[in-house]
Amino acid sequence: MAPPATGNCVMLGMKTDLSDYLRTLPEGTIAVCTEDGLGTFDVKEFIDQPWEGILWDLNRDAATCLTNLKETDDLIWINNYASGQVIRALKERIAELEKLVDL
Repeated sequence: MAPPATGNCVMLGMKTDLSDYLRTLPEGTIAVCTEDGLGTFDVKEFIDQPWEGILWDLNRDAATCLTNLKETDDLIWINNYASGQVIRALKERIAELEKLVDL
């Protein structure tokens, strides 16, 4: 099991430390910055939530991406916005396919 993460995500320290931490996570586990610091979640459970929750938890909702793009001029937010749109489309497609299977 991964060592516990402590502190605020912004205050985690050196990227190498975070990189080392992420490498220790068991397969199928993701780390996400939360209001309480770094949280770990089972990816299968994480993706069971509605797309809005996934985007919110990953800071890929449109409001967050567009606000950060405007405020920081960091072009990474364009890709973050695009990844959010892809997640939304994939979740909607999964729902369509699940309906077909249930027929």
